[in-house]
Amino acid sequence: MVVQGDGSLKFTGKDEKVFIFERKNYDEHCIKHPSLKLEYYLEDMQRVLATPHCITEGPQKGRNTYYGVLRNIGITQLHVLKIPVFAHQKVYFVASAYDFWTSPTNVIHYLEKVVWKEVNFLFF
Repeated sequence: MVVQGDGSLKFTGKDEKVFIFERKNYDEHCIKHPSLKLEYYLEDMQRVLATPHCITEGPQKGRNTYYGVLRNIGITQLHVLKIPVFAHQKVYFVASAYDFWTSPTNVIHYLEKVVWKEVNFLFF
């Protein structure tokens, strides 16, 4: 992750894709999700964008969601980081990022279609 001159956060992700979390958007989401300000949370975001466990596409074209499992308690509970992004030309913009605990069957919304999944990954 690199902080750009305008304060935006730049991440390098899977297949060398560039992800930008614009400063204004980041500041607005820090109010809703204070953990975004923590360094380890930004490191988790970098890891999930670089090596996601699953990528889905929602009902709107060009909007994908990157999922990464941060922790799990056996096979009953997962601590998941969800990062919705939208594409504009060859740059992907991060819409938000938030984590949640859930069961493996409830991670992905039923309207989302899995477009990529880590091989041999048991969850989702």
